Amino acid sequence: MEGLNRRKKLIFVLFILGVALIGGLGGGWLYGYWFSKISDLKNITDKNISNLDGSAPQVVINGARQVVVQQDVRAAEVIDSAEKVIVGLLKKKADNNYDLLNAPVAGVLITSDGWLAANWQTKDGAVKADDYVAVTKDKKIYNLDKLVFDNFSGLTFVHLRGANSLPVAGFSPAVELKRGQAVFLVGWLKTISPAILTENRRRDDIIASDQPFKTLSLSVLDANDLVAVDLSGRIVGWLTKDKQVVSVDYIISAINSLLANKPITKTVLGVNYLNGDYHIRNKQPVGALLVKDKKGIAVVPTSPAAQAGLKEGDIIYAVDEKEIGYGLDLADVIAGYQSGDKVIVKYWRGPDKKEAAITLGGL
Repeated sequence: MEGLNRRKKLIFVLFILGVALIGGLGGGWLYGYWFSKISDLKNITDKNISNLDGSAPQVVINGARQVVVQQDVRAAEVIDSAEKVIVGLLKKKADNNYDLLNAPVAGVLITSDGWLAANWQTKDGAVKADDYVAVTKDKKIYNLDKLVFDNFSGLTFVHLRGANSLPVAGFSPAVELKRGQAVFLVGWLKTISPAILTENRRRDDIIASDQPFKTLSLSVLDANDLVAVDLSGRIVGWLTKDKQVVSVDYIISAINSLLANKPITKTVLGVNYLNGDYHIRNKQPVGALLVKDKKGIAVVPTSPAAQAGLKEGDIIYAVDEKEIGYGLDLADVIAGYQSGDKVIVKYWRGPDKKEAAITLGGL
């Protein structure tokens, strides 16, 4: 019995020694592995710290510099493309000698075959196409063969005779603009100015649904500027004769009408409203609350809205699938349509939700 107990004790001692040996080997390996990793990390850190004196390239610094360079290149490309679509309009001379810095009017190319929108504040018949020429940035001279005047905006749409393969401007509507975004201010042969969009909303308390222009406030502005261009190269603002920058929604609609050989008109719904983003009345739903303007009109008589039965106190909360409020203004939405378009206007009348199928008018 005593021999059996000795044997069991010996086996138990050998088992403990084996476990201890394996644990020691494993612990040593783990220690060596993690120590080497920590040492590598320390060496890398020490190396990076020692290189901060500029004696060796830094990955982080080089990456940041590359990003900055890429941004600079992109900005240069945007500016170059913006300048290429701006055209000067000058009084025609027999000798073709022109002082390009004294172009009284400038425009923006909107089609590759020579249509441009010009900030030409004149009336139909006041000027003739044969009296002027258009000059591009690369100093090509074009005669004019068509002038289409728009009395509402004060713009003139001009066609260049024999033009083709011209660069074309892109446009961005007001609903895509954000406060704080960077833009470039561009004019005809002038210094480019960077600016920040500081405000993008209608300032009137009671708003007309058919006023397509929204005033844009910028951190800087020059009287010689023509357009504001975002960082994607699209035109977001237009300088008016009153030296204000306005959104380009109406210009987009006018271009679409022009290219479809339709009369250029302002799109009409026919209501006046308070913007629910800035007014709270007895916890009413967000939307456009129809109210009377200074003339005592909430719904314009004979307008599409009047014909559809809309009334003072109704709250328009959507047009088609576009929900009004939270930055999306009713006038901005209407500006995105053209005269003759059919829409579904959704509104609250008291506690009841209603809908009206409306064909938008033109003026």
